[in-house]
Amino acid sequence: MKDFISFSLRGAWGGAIGAVIAWFLFYVLSFGPFWGLLFVLHPIVLVYLAVPGALVGLILWILTGRTAESLNAISRGAIGTGVILGLIALLSIYQLAWQVNQLGLIELNLLRIFQVTIIEAVFLGGAAGLACPSRRQEVLKEGSNITYWERVALYEMAEREAQIARQKRTHTSIG
Repeated sequence: MKDFISFSLRGAWGGAIGAVIAWFLFYVLSFGPFWGLLFVLHPIVLVYLAVPGALVGLILWILTGRTAESLNAISRGAIGTGVILGLIALLSIYQLAWQVNQLGLIELNLLRIFQVTIIEAVFLGGAAGLACPSRRQEVLKEGSNITYWERVALYEMAEREAQIARQKRTHTSIG
């Protein structure tokens, strides 16, 4: 549980920091320094940046639990970027499916939208992936991959050994 919280919080923190840096640079370069600070420091914006970062942390927590090896920085950043791209794609499909009549599809500049999406996914997902730990602290050991019947046999052998030890103790204490 400690690892889950660590992955989620570090992913949320990294996602928020990465996206804030990207958006801050965009707004400072576009509108000047005042507007960049005004937009980035809004608490609702920070929540919308932290939740996808926490999702990246959750995915990395699941993936690192499957292997005992640690993930390097490049693979964590790529996984984070992929998760955010998938999330943006799902949200875009939802928006197109349910709000078609509200969108001006003729006015969309798809190349600009694609560029912004890629940049946002790299900054938010990549930073969230880099902020997450490379491995879990508690990974299942190889010995825990035994079947149920093997575990029952081990338990029965331990019971027999304990019974033999009790009998030896009772026989030596009599004489």
